[in-house]
Amino acid sequence: MSDLAWNRIKDLVDNFISRPSPQPPFFGAVAAAAGDGLAVGRDFVPEASYFSVRLLAMRLAEGGRYFVDYLPLGVCVAEYTYGSERRRVPLILSNETVKQMLGDAGGQPGHVHFTNMPIVRRAPVKEDNVALFVGLFRMPYTDVARSVLQLAADVSAEVGGVAFSAGARVASKLYDRVADIFSLGAVQPRLAFLDGMALSKSGYLLVSGPLPPNTTANDLVVEDNQLRLKGDPKGQALDGFDYCLLVIEQRGSLFTPVENRPASSMLSSLAGMPFHERWRGVSTLLAQRKAADAEQALLTLRAEVIASPDLTEEDRLIAIGGYDVAYAQYEQPLLGRAGGTATRGFRSGTPVTGLKAMAAARREQGDKATGNTLDAIALNLQKAQAGNGPPVDGNSDDVLAEAFLGLRATMATARSQGVRAATLATALSLGQARS
Repeated sequence: MSDLAWNRIKDLVDNFISRPSPQPPFFGAVAAAAGDGLAVGRDFVPEASYFSVRLLAMRLAEGGRYFVDYLPLGVCVAEYTYGSERRRVPLILSNETVKQMLGDAGGQPGHVHFTNMPIVRRAPVKEDNVALFVGLFRMPYTDVARSVLQLAADVSAEVGGVAFSAGARVASKLYDRVADIFSLGAVQPRLAFLDGMALSKSGYLLVSGPLPPNTTANDLVVEDNQLRLKGDPKGQALDGFDYCLLVIEQRGSLFTPVENRPASSMLSSLAGMPFHERWRGVSTLLAQRKAADAEQALLTLRAEVIASPDLTEEDRLIAIGGYDVAYAQYEQPLLGRAGGTATRGFRSGTPVTGLKAMAAARREQGDKATGNTLDAIALNLQKAQAGNGPPVDGNSDDVLAEAFLGLRATMATARSQGVRAATLATALSLGQARS
């Protein structure tokens, strides 16, 4: 979405929110029912947690009039820093999606239930937080407006959640046309929400028109993915007003095993990330006794971890240390000759020596906190590298997962004291280069 399109929509929303009204729109947190699987109330810690935003449900109070008299326009936009760039991810609800769901929710016309409408998928939390816009509008039904909005929805489905490329310039033009529609006097805002600091606590967020009479946010609860009145024996979804129900989810480190599953289950979060795919190549080279190639591949892996926009700084530290520990443990079986005579390691040096040297240098510069932290990391790596080595079957997943787990507490402390992943990688590489 171009800056022009964004600003037009923003101006419209600002005017809508600020207009005098005895019944202003509502936005705020809504409680979760007992036993709800969502982790509610978690803090979003910059560079130490991730956020996701999903549209869970939408209600059109006058569902029978849509696609006859009116055309609905549902827009969600998240603006946040991804890597070193500011990213703006739009979701425009497809006409066909809304039309197919209207009246198809257990005899409750107007209720649109989504089970998986992601706006942002697991992005690292940054210091500048997240700007979130949610709007539901309607306009007189015309074939032209319908075609433009449907095309924009199709394009947002293709480019949403990915960095804008040359092809996405087409999307920007389409969103400009959507903004043109917004400028028409016939467009009626039903509800709108715009928050430049949308990440506070994880949980459910309700954006709606005026709540029903004698109803407050404390009377509402989310149960079975639907908005309900607390204590309603019928358990029916709320009716009679327009609303969008969103989920803002928080996740800590990616290096957390799935409950009741082995530690290696955490590695599923790394699937598709280039640096993790490279680790497969590193372990294969070690198994083939191609130590020089494996060592060079490990250096490349570190560089890819540092450059990855999909990791928090804390997870970058864990990844760099964990891959190094697993490398050392996989290297150990290659350190002996036939007959059990030990030989010098294949690595040209010990990476931990670089950490110790940098720690000493930082203390000499008067930065005792960083020096002590680097020494603590060095000690932790030495202990981990002296572990039991890889499993007999040669599967690296268990070794790697245990290496990540063993470093989480140390790296959390390191991040809180300002140690950067680039600093750790440089120190390890310096030690590795020593003979």
